[in-house]
Amino acid sequence: MKIKILIILLLTMFCTGCYNYHELSDFAIVTGIGVDKDEERFKVSVMIANASSVSSSSKEGDSSTTVITGTGKTITDAITDIEKIVPKDLYTGHLSAIVISDKLAYEGLYDILSAIMRNPESIKKLFLIIAKESESVDILKTLSPLENFPTQNIVTNLKTSDTILGTTTDVMMSTFIVNMLDEGIENILPTITINGNKNEADNVDDLKNSEVKGELKLNNLAIFKNDKLIDYADEDISKGINIINNQAISTELFLPCYKNLDKYLVLKIDTPKTKINLDIENNKLKYTLNVTGTGSINETNCKLDLNDPKVIENINNSASAEIYDLINNSVNEVFKYKSDIFGLGNILYKKDPKLWKKLEKDWNNNLDKLDIKVESKINIKSKGSLKNTLKDELDNAKD
Repeated sequence: MKIKILIILLLTMFCTGCYNYHELSDFAIVTGIGVDKDEERFKVSVMIANASSVSSSSKEGDSSTTVITGTGKTITDAITDIEKIVPKDLYTGHLSAIVISDKLAYEGLYDILSAIMRNPESIKKLFLIIAKESESVDILKTLSPLENFPTQNIVTNLKTSDTILGTTTDVMMSTFIVNMLDEGIENILPTITINGNKNEADNVDDLKNSEVKGELKLNNLAIFKNDKLIDYADEDISKGINIINNQAISTELFLPCYKNLDKYLVLKIDTPKTKINLDIENNKLKYTLNVTGTGSINETNCKLDLNDPKVIENINNSASAEIYDLINNSVNEVFKYKSDIFGLGNILYKKDPKLWKKLEKDWNNNLDKLDIKVESKINIKSKGSLKNTLKDELDNAKD
């Protein structure tokens, strides 16, 4: 018995180590991927981190990334074309974003997502973004003075705009795929475009100037049906979509002054919440969208006595009415595209699967016939540091 144990211990000494061990220098680390369509061929661009530039002084003016493009009949074929150029193995373990041209998105994303998902190295928690009226390769090449990597700039912008504006949202590839496979729900995706001169947006020397001539700008939401892009929502509709889907961390309302419509009262609504209720009676559906939120006064050019409870009550009512109109308009506009991005069908599927099966076939075509009631209640909790306008405060001080 002791001899057997000794033999086993000796054998383990020869079985140590990692059979697939590689040095970091053996890999080309991919942080972003762009996918375009060049006539009948896929055009795939990969953003590769330039480790030597990142570690060197920024005074050298070298880009911290390089973008390499390959073409092919399929996504895999295009990536193989890239591998013929890059002297290292492509590593996608740090991939953070995939940018897809809208020209390709109109045709469908199924083939692209399938190819990415099959790669065991790719993490599934990466962002999907549509390049609106731009090629994705141009988006990847657009440098930012505030971030080392353009994809890092995109992800940071998504999270910031989601927090401040509520007109866009970040969508993970895994979320998009789950919704695509689920019952009664369609997808939305954020969009991005180049603001300014795209020919100079990839110029490293341009970053030395105080005014950048080309920069990335997040745009409104893209509406999908199945895996295909249908159309774009405008800014207000995008804001309404995010509020309904509980994706708006905060948003701003601009209420015109009662006696001077050229001036505004600006409200910040924090974490608006929408609860969707479904009542079924004799196979008739009735949805209620109940929106609630608290807010603060960010700016006022109106002559108002903010110490008067009746004034605050009027502001609450105006804000609630504004949200009501925003939600109603968003629902009506989105249903024109026959796309259930709010997941109303999914709510029915979970509550009454049998009834859903009866209505499923013509569900998207009958969205505009649904009985939907909107309720909204906004409460202003903070008036800011000033009780009234600065002019009123100065006038009071003089008195």
